[in-house]
Amino acid sequence: TLLLYTPPLHSSSTLLLYTPTSNRPFRLPPPPPTSTTTHISSMTSSSVQAPLVVDEEAADGAIGAVERAAASPPPAATAPVALHLHAMLAKKVLESKRDKKYLFSGIVFPILAVVIVIVATLLSDPSPPGSVSLSPSKILNGDDEDVSDAVVPVLRVDNSKPFSTFVMGNASSYGSFPAYESFDTAGFRTWALDDNRTDEYALGGIIFDSFRPAEEGSPAVIEATIMYNTSSVLTLPVFMSWVGEAMYRVVTAQPSATFQQAEQVLSVSDGINYSFAFYGPFLLEYGFVFLIPFFSLKLVEEREKHLKHLLLMNSLPRWVYWFTYFVCDVLLFFIPITIGLVLLFASRIHVFVVNTAIAPIMVFVPFALVGVCAGYLLSFPFDRVETAGKWVYSSVAIFTLVPYLVVTVIFAGDVPAWVNYLLCIFPPYCLYQAIWVLTESAYFGDPLTITSVFYPSNQIIVLCLIMLVEAVLALVGIIFLDFGLERLRAAFSRYSCELEPDTSTCDEDVLQERARVLDMATHPHSAISEDVVMLRDVIKEFSSSKVAVRGVSIGIEESQCFGLLGPNGAGKTTLLGMVTGALKASAGSISLYGYDISDAPDHLFRYLGFCPQENCLFDLLTVREHLVLFARIKGLRREECSAAVDDLIARMDLGEHEHKLSTTLSGGNKRKLCVSIAFLGDPKIVFLDEPSTGMDPVTRRKLWELIASFKEGRAIVLTTHSMEEADALCEKIGIMVLGQLRCLGSSQHLKGQYGSNYNLSIKTALECVDELTSFILDLFPDAIRKSCMSGTMVFEVPSSDLALGRVFGSIEANRKRLQIADYSLSQPTLEQVFLRFAAEQELADAEAARGTAAPS
Repeated sequence: TLLLYTPPLHSSSTLLLYTPTSNRPFRLPPPPPTSTTTHISSMTSSSVQAPLVVDEEAADGAIGAVERAAASPPPAATAPVALHLHAMLAKKVLESKRDKKYLFSGIVFPILAVVIVIVATLLSDPSPPGSVSLSPSKILNGDDEDVSDAVVPVLRVDNSKPFSTFVMGNASSYGSFPAYESFDTAGFRTWALDDNRTDEYALGGIIFDSFRPAEEGSPAVIEATIMYNTSSVLTLPVFMSWVGEAMYRVVTAQPSATFQQAEQVLSVSDGINYSFAFYGPFLLEYGFVFLIPFFSLKLVEEREKHLKHLLLMNSLPRWVYWFTYFVCDVLLFFIPITIGLVLLFASRIHVFVVNTAIAPIMVFVPFALVGVCAGYLLSFPFDRVETAGKWVYSSVAIFTLVPYLVVTVIFAGDVPAWVNYLLCIFPPYCLYQAIWVLTESAYFGDPLTITSVFYPSNQIIVLCLIMLVEAVLALVGIIFLDFGLERLRAAFSRYSCELEPDTSTCDEDVLQERARVLDMATHPHSAISEDVVMLRDVIKEFSSSKVAVRGVSIGIEESQCFGLLGPNGAGKTTLLGMVTGALKASAGSISLYGYDISDAPDHLFRYLGFCPQENCLFDLLTVREHLVLFARIKGLRREECSAAVDDLIARMDLGEHEHKLSTTLSGGNKRKLCVSIAFLGDPKIVFLDEPSTGMDPVTRRKLWELIASFKEGRAIVLTTHSMEEADALCEKIGIMVLGQLRCLGSSQHLKGQYGSNYNLSIKTALECVDELTSFILDLFPDAIRKSCMSGTMVFEVPSSDLALGRVFGSIEANRKRLQIADYSLSQPTLEQVFLRFAAEQELADAEAARGTAAPS
């Protein structure tokens, strides 16, 4: 590769020759100062002739360009936003259809509240005005429940008059007639108002004043006075009917004649049902607010399972994540709103009939917007679904109930304007108040029309604006908490971290690697690096007493599988979390392809694959749907997506499970799915955190084959507790202990450097076991017999005492005498090296536990 760098005129030129074999550029001197043009007649990688003048600054600039070109990921266009939107919308639709929690919180509960309101309103609706019989027996025989057992005195002024005599003589036709007395009107009044009388209840009386028969030219005249008690609504109508009937009998001379009279009773409310005002607004509010916790808990669940981070790490832009969730959740909110409003309109509820149909729609649409945003905002304080479920539901219930009690109990409906606006900081109260305004307009004011609903003086407009403003403020809060707060925390953490990398216990290989990495950071153009992953003194401090990573420095090249080993709690997963962006480093820097991980461009994540330690899977998606989702996010078109998904399903033997939900998969199949997701989209850097956990041996071998086949042209970082897996796959291995990288090198290098003992296995006859044991201990005084079973013994021989010629010579010389059937001498295993370092961490943990328990 020949690179020619031409500086501005009148300055020297620098010619660089880059040789891939040495991976170093040769600086070529520029031509003489008088010349402004460089002529190259012939040049080879082994001989370059030019004047001996070097422009170091220009050379460094050219080398930097070469280094950036070498360390850049393969060029590829950013995945179209349309693919991201389509993938996330499809995911939300599939989850919503299968989510029983949404079916209850989003459909059943709101619609149940609407049905209760409709049924209660219809049952309490007054019957249409009907007629009531005015037969005198209603009172005289005690048929009226209000006046049973009452005494009805009938008064007369002059018994000699034929009218009174006729009436009283025919009184038996009315059934049981009460006793009567004769006294004047004034006497009746005195008697009726006498508190000491024995009659429990007096309905009234009739005074027959006079009767004048009809004469020629003049009609008959009948005069009567009715006095009645207003406690019974029917007293006056019945007495009027009674007198009329008596008069008719006298006039017509028909003693048995009767009247069929009835009273038309009118409804007090003119047919309007006011009962909705007492419970309708609150029940509707309470039914729809519990969609808010549903949206909140979904986000907490995805954050707890690291699903959100997995989506973002697979190059999904953060704004696309929030946009698709917001659009889908608002549409999900509109489903119960639409069903509920249709039921209310169809039931002819007065509030929704007399007001324009636009008014309730105007009320519920902004509430859906602010409800979704409020749910998102309530999710941020929580990292666990269990905790969020306890607090979010109770918080929403309190925010709904307390304002209602303040309005109805403390202020008894007469609420000052400032209290109303103060309570409107709670979105549920805005919904309640808006429905109450609709109720007031329908019952006690002018119903809202299509024009009056938009008047600035109308409270509906004010409440809608308040909810829209709250939605905007909630969105601002979401943007700050999700986009800005993490950056502030990371910056503060880096600024406040005072720890220095601890290299006191690291071996020479680790120190050399650290020096190489730091030298590249200090002199970025001094060498062209093939490292695509670079960690420089990375520290992670969770608190002053808990430091998970203590200054790790390492570079990982392409086509290399780097194994990160260590006991539980050594800091492996924390380190991977920082490399993948899930955690922020307290100090140090992490770069991928030359980009710092803290401000790497979104398209860089297209080249990353990640299989986390825990299974990050969506419960309501199938195996194929998972792979299609992440393939689309990685930017694969329909044909490419289908081919890649089919290939991985076949390789990982997931064919019979591809249409099963992830929750129904076994642990091993879940791991296979997670690994498949990590290798989707041709990633150039793959992070695998204990990928073979839970897999059977056959599947584990297939996984190793898959990793080996993907290794070319990729950098793979693998954490595992299987030494066999690390030995088979990793070209370079590092072992972490207590947050430090303690040793580094190939498997063979680590075995040779830290494997202090060899294993000698010998099989002999049972009667020669004791003699053979004495022979080995004489040959190797520091040897230890580890096991003896059926004549097969295993000895641990210190490497310092080991001379292969002496071992084989002595055993062969005594083989016949000791009846040795076979023997073998094996090098220390990687597991032995691992256990040596694990013992150090166990000792440190035990000391820390004793130190913690000492004060008590």
